[in-house]
Amino acid sequence: MDAGIAAILGATVGALGTGGAAFATGWWGAKQARLQIATQETQSRRQLRFNHLSERREPRSVAYVALISQAQAAQRKYSTLAPQVLISQDSATAELADGLETENVKMQELAARVSIEGPASIVEPARKLKEAVGKCSFFCLVMHMENSELKRSGTAPAIAAQNAIELSQMIDLFTHASRLSLDEDISGLHTSESP
Repeated sequence: MDAGIAAILGATVGALGTGGAAFATGWWGAKQARLQIATQETQSRRQLRFNHLSERREPRSVAYVALISQAQAAQRKYSTLAPQVLISQDSATAELADGLETENVKMQELAARVSIEGPASIVEPARKLKEAVGKCSFFCLVMHMENSELKRSGTAPAIAAQNAIELSQMIDLFTHASRLSLDEDISGLHTSESP
């Protein structure tokens, strides 16, 4: 083989090697760029979700605290009223029963707000808490009815005690569910809602 052909073959092999290396480098760089873009998009979505949940956390927290505070106010009124209404049903206890019913109406409004603020996992504990306050209020109102079967049955003290226990349990349940909901908001475990 003469030197001219060898030089041409060497140049051809060198050109093909250089072209192949340039293609492989370009292909690898493009693949890395696509991967970097996808990673940045994922991180951006995570950051947007975190920001959204952080913005929603404060109104949720306010709504949860308002409902718990209202339930505790109703609990205090019921704790005062229930023993009194078991003994007598006069104008003073009737006024207290009306006050407890006012607390119950406020509970309805606050529970609706909690249901709107969400998430879905908090709706059932809020409903149960609202119903527990409603039972306490209903008990006191029924005790003031003139021909109340509840007064004649002799079961009123047991029902009064059961209502108090249930209300306390529902306050604890809702408080626990609220804490979990707020913790999930920040940790990103809540995936059922979209931003």
